[in-house]
Amino acid sequence: MAGCARGTPYVWKLPPGFPEPRVPPDNPLTEEKIALGHRLFYDKRLSANGTQSCASCHDQAHAFGEAVATATGSTGQKHHRNSMTLANAAYSSTLTWAHSGIGTLEEHLRLPLFGDTPVEMGAAGH
Repeated sequence: MAGCARGTPYVWKLPPGFPEPRVPPDNPLTEEKIALGHRLFYDKRLSANGTQSCASCHDQAHAFGEAVATATGSTGQKHHRNSMTLANAAYSSTLTWAHSGIGTLEEHLRLPLFGDTPVEMGAAGH
């Protein structure tokens, strides 16, 4: 969908004084992309073994973060840290605890899906 000109432009509903988050010009935000992202965020089929979705660790009840000290990937591998909150992530310059070089959501999605140190969703090689 990157670069897709079709769709209903997303209108931010922010409190007074809050700036609009930066959106890449080549990937404009639309209502349809928001709906797709919501659906994918809760879809366990994104993990290689069908056991976890993004929401499994980024729990809405905990500000889209985790209530435990360390995360567990879909293969059962324990991580060194817990899943960081996604609250206000649109304003963050980095989206991970340990990979400061990843600066866009588009780049970040590859890490939990295909990364193997540690395994999160376990889709590497699939």
